[in-house]
Amino acid sequence: MRWIALQARISHDSAPALIDAVAAQRALGCVALGFTPRVALVDEAVLMEVAGSLRLFGGLTRLAQRLVRQASQFYEQNKVPAHMEMAQGATSLIALGRLRQLRRQTRAAGKRVADLPMDTLTAARAHLDVLERMGCRTWDDLLRLPRAGVARRFGAPLLEALDRARGHAPDGYDWLVLPESFDEKLELDTL
Repeated sequence: MRWIALQARISHDSAPALIDAVAAQRALGCVALGFTPRVALVDEAVLMEVAGSLRLFGGLTRLAQRLVRQASQFYEQNKVPAHMEMAQGATSLIALGRLRQLRRQTRAAGKRVADLPMDTLTAARAHLDVLERMGCRTWDDLLRLPRAGVARRFGAPLLEALDRARGHAPDGYDWLVLPESFDEKLELDTL
């Protein structure tokens, strides 16, 4: 599988006050549905499983370029200043982790998955202080610990997230679906 994690960073200085992060994420998810039916809104990002769409769009690079271009055009047309950020990965959690790492720009984006910082894994965020004291700063550090001890101390969700990130367990997302119909008021400009 191939995954893309995408986020629109909106400049709130010049954006309308009505645009919030949830609405921006949902709008970006709707744009992403034009490229694949497997779109999920997870934390702050839009996750897309694109393996089935690669051939249709001419490969991952072309699909990613078209996606960013179309999303940018959408925000420009709606007069919302936004900057697109995107990362790719073999699993959804790797793509999401790389997106978070890219945003901080603390390390090179092309590093090994095992070198991703611990705070880029959502399931680990509640345990960051303890993990830091144990010397676990990267995903690889945590993977080196005995599974039984990690499960006892931190619970099964952290191990499940690591298994999903490594592709050893399936992802279970609620896929985004557009409504069959909608009703919206449209204010027309008058001369």
